[in-house]
Amino acid sequence: MSRESTTAKQGVVAQVPVKKPKARRKYAPKVRTGCITWNQFRFRRKKCDEEKPFCRRCTEGGWKCDGYAPIAEESTSKNKKNSSAASIEPKVTPSKQSTALTLISGQNAGIPLLPRLPPTKNILEQHCLSHFFTYTLNEIDLAPGISGFWLKTLPALSQNEPLVRHAITALGATHWLFLSNNSSRINHQAQYQAVVTQQFTNAISRLVPLMSQAKPENTMLVLICCLLFVFIESLKGSQTEALRHLTAGCRLLTSLRDPPPELEGKLREIATVFRGLGSVVNMFNEDKIIPDLAPYAQLPKGYEDPTKPYESLDEAEQALAHLDLFLSDMHCAHDNSEGPFPERLKEINEETFQILGRRFRKWEARFEKTLETLRPPHSYEHLNLKLQRQLWAQMMKQPYGEEPIIDVEQCMSFMDQVEELLEMTNPTQRVFTAKADLIPVLVVVYGSCPVAKVRKRAIALLRLRSRREGFWDSGEAADFLQLDLDKCLAGQKGTGWPAVGPSTAQGALLVFRPKPET
Repeated sequence: MSRESTTAKQGVVAQVPVKKPKARRKYAPKVRTGCITWNQFRFRRKKCDEEKPFCRRCTEGGWKCDGYAPIAEESTSKNKKNSSAASIEPKVTPSKQSTALTLISGQNAGIPLLPRLPPTKNILEQHCLSHFFTYTLNEIDLAPGISGFWLKTLPALSQNEPLVRHAITALGATHWLFLSNNSSRINHQAQYQAVVTQQFTNAISRLVPLMSQAKPENTMLVLICCLLFVFIESLKGSQTEALRHLTAGCRLLTSLRDPPPELEGKLREIATVFRGLGSVVNMFNEDKIIPDLAPYAQLPKGYEDPTKPYESLDEAEQALAHLDLFLSDMHCAHDNSEGPFPERLKEINEETFQILGRRFRKWEARFEKTLETLRPPHSYEHLNLKLQRQLWAQMMKQPYGEEPIIDVEQCMSFMDQVEELLEMTNPTQRVFTAKADLIPVLVVVYGSCPVAKVRKRAIALLRLRSRREGFWDSGEAADFLQLDLDKCLAGQKGTGWPAVGPSTAQGALLVFRPKPET
């Protein structure tokens, strides 16, 4: 090709207008994990919209959005990346019956991945706050129908109220100490105990001034702290102190008059949690120390068609939990100025017992339909719900006001199911849950059947696992019942029900002595 032709072609090319490159956004990898605040509360069942600089989910929900964590550069080695992630994140299988207890067992079961939480003095406090929302919260949600309190109200307050944040941090640290007992992490207990002491002290110092200011918003914060303190003391094994916080909160609730509309819904949710805790305390004693909180609590929406199945086992469990609450309200202390006269109370409770029986039979019919429709797997939740159903059916056979009497065969059936449930849990892990399900069954079996072999097996099952269900500890219950059995076999007492409590008597399983009012 000649130089002239080449020059000519270059000239032609030069005359063609050059197209401007199409505008393109600078590349940035999508976050996908959501904002820091949203990722902190991973139990929510919604996705972050990832709008910059602050996401709409947080803004519309009333949370302070902490933005987005920087995207880390891709590792040159996938194996290195995977191994480092495994060393931070514990392998946790969520379950209602277990407390994410793989936190303590296993080589990689370590401190959870820390989200960006509100600034605290050190990373240990951040870890305790994160531990609460990652693990503890699943175990203290015991009242049905108030998920909004745990998923919205409490997380928002932990962001905006130092008082609540201090109490939550103390509870997270206390729960970590409970789970780490008798584990390889025992060397760190002094550090976590220091966090509990400091954060609890900080919460008290902020709480005292609020108690002298009679404002509805202050009352709500005081009630929330009462709840958190109940769980802290229960985890520590200080059940008398836990009951004092619980009764103090109940007194404050029943003294409320005409709360503002914007707080009424939240106060009803809080009252429902108190009512749930009250049902755990009141289950063994006719002389209830927790009042009837039904007028202040969140009530069920109604009872659907008994011919239709529940949509899930969780819905069936919540419906049965409502019946537990109504049963617990019987015998509760009434305000003499508004409640029934004592001579009418027994009649009212008998009528309530009959109503409960009819409601249970409707629940049972729906539960049968649910099992036929869902055919649920052989899971802990499924088996536990079947056990609670059989215990309710047995209880409804008894005349009102009489101590239950259960024959040996039925007791053995109950204990077979309890043993199967216990065998599904890790034998080396301690369990804490606010819901009382297995320990009460074994106590009922012991008290309802005087046969020695039945009682000995009930005690053995209490020792099979280390569990604390609300205010009831399996080891303490086993020791208490063993002492009672020894006295029965020695002829020092009858074979009737032991004095479980709560009672002021020193020999009760749950001792409670209220502080004298000043």
